[in-house]
Amino acid sequence: MSCGAELDISDPIRNALFGAISNGYPDIAELLIESGIDVSVKYTGESMKAMDALAFARKQGQTEIVKLLEVQEGLTTTMTEVSDNNHNQHDEVLEHVAKYFGTIQDTISAIIPGSRVSVNVHIIPPSMDKDFVTLVTTGMSDAPMQYSNEESEFKYAELLLKLPSSWVVGKESTEDQNYYWPLQWLRKVAHIPHIYDGWLDEGVILPNGEPPQPFAANTKLSCIMVCRPHEVGLDKIQIAQGNINIYTLVPIYEEERNLALEKDYQYLLKRMNEKCVSDVLDIQRINVGMS
Repeated sequence: MSCGAELDISDPIRNALFGAISNGYPDIAELLIESGIDVSVKYTGESMKAMDALAFARKQGQTEIVKLLEVQEGLTTTMTEVSDNNHNQHDEVLEHVAKYFGTIQDTISAIIPGSRVSVNVHIIPPSMDKDFVTLVTTGMSDAPMQYSNEESEFKYAELLLKLPSSWVVGKESTEDQNYYWPLQWLRKVAHIPHIYDGWLDEGVILPNGEPPQPFAANTKLSCIMVCRPHEVGLDKIQIAQGNINIYTLVPIYEEERNLALEKDYQYLLKRMNEKCVSDVLDIQRINVGMS
């Protein structure tokens, strides 16, 4: 099932999560939770009274699904408690980014079980002087990444990714992996430091498997490189906790990843600049690792 698909929760019979609980399918339940199904909706009828998914799972004795839902409930509670504090911070990020790319047109939200944060992906459409779509996150900086005190200035980050103006974005893109993978990976990268207690910084390269596999059938791009944005002044936002660093995600080829590992990240950037490789996604662009 594609993340972001419309899920019918009008009654418990139509609710796929309740079906997974009834039939004892924890894998399907986890997939539905990751896809953003509303776990808080409650039903009242002949066999249940104000019963949500967690209460239903407990009633059915589905202990594995109960654990999944308890984690989700804990995340939701935590996020509700901090949402007021983070709301202004999100606004600051969006106001800062809007100065460079324009006004937000749409927002896609999703909760990933096991992550300490809830990440929103905001869509900025092309403009007269910006012939590309900009995707930008908020929520990644709601919690610090795992850095030492000496590196505290790098604890907070948000991400952006640029797509061609013709790219299909929004919920309609979730049905086609050829268009969905940039959004999928932007969200995935934003959650990585908060699921695996890691960190992201300029020069980090994340492969799609090992050996890296193409993101989709229409491209051979297979890795994501974390870069500083080209736009002067975009890279930092000052908040009470410290600086939020803004990074641009640039999809690259396996051969380019290998070149960066051999020569270093700055060398790869130099080669890309020499070949006029833009930070706007081009699924058929030149591969500087082979030229």
